[in-house]
Amino acid sequence: MENSLKLFIILNFLGVAQALLLALALLSIKRGNRIANRILAAFVVTIAISIGIVTLDKTIYASMFPHLKKIPQPI
Repeated sequence: MENSLKLFIILNFLGVAQALLLALALLSIKRGNRIANRILAAFVVTIAISIGIVTLDKTIYASMFPHLKKIPQPI
């Protein structure tokens, strides 16, 4: 059971990293509808922060880095 939880946490953090890379790619596009890209990038970052905070609460890192719990929920 413990290994499946670790795998779930690792996959969540990889998803957060992928979402942040997508937001960075959306912000760096010079063509197209830039306003829509910025709104989508902000939405992706908001979701990534939410998933990251929930995943962080399920790990031992929440006790190691208590200052990260002070990040307000973005939604």
